[in-house]
Amino acid sequence: MEGVVSVPREKRAESLSLESLSALVMQQAETIDSLQTKVTALEHSRLQPVAFTAHFAADDGLTGIPLPQGGVLKFDVTTTNIGNGYDNTTGVFTAPVTGVYSFFLTAMAVNDKNQSHLLLDIEKEGGVVLDRIYAWGGAVYDDQGTTQITTYLNEGERVWVRQVDGVTIRGSFWTLFTGYLIQAM
Repeated sequence: MEGVVSVPREKRAESLSLESLSALVMQQAETIDSLQTKVTALEHSRLQPVAFTAHFAADDGLTGIPLPQGGVLKFDVTTTNIGNGYDNTTGVFTAPVTGVYSFFLTAMAVNDKNQSHLLLDIEKEGGVVLDRIYAWGGAVYDDQGTTQITTYLNEGERVWVRQVDGVTIRGSFWTLFTGYLIQAM
């Protein structure tokens, strides 16, 4: 038969010796261990939970909390901060992993005829406005504006809430900023 090389029985027996099979099994076991370590690390990085909820501590119920003109709102109470992405000293959320995130903002304007409106942006690094809310508290009751948006963030990208207009805001649980990771990429 053309193209077929015949291997003597002695050579086949040598190539399949117990020692060579044992070495092959050991090599495959090391490869499997290495792959298991990589899979575990990948699962851990993709399954890392990320979620935060922050709000203002105080609210006197009458005059509200003064807003920083054009500044970032620094929610001083963090009720949840899984993944440590939210920094209440700066008011900034930093994505600990790359992925798709959802952000929720609700804010209440103070019921005051002189300082009754409120305009806030959820901003992403680079000055990108993700969404905006408006509330008008000049009526009989306080008014709340609410939004929820979804966006893609790279690891290390930052998101915050910025004052666009209005001078005061209701605190405590009347105004909340929440974010969470939907899917790591």
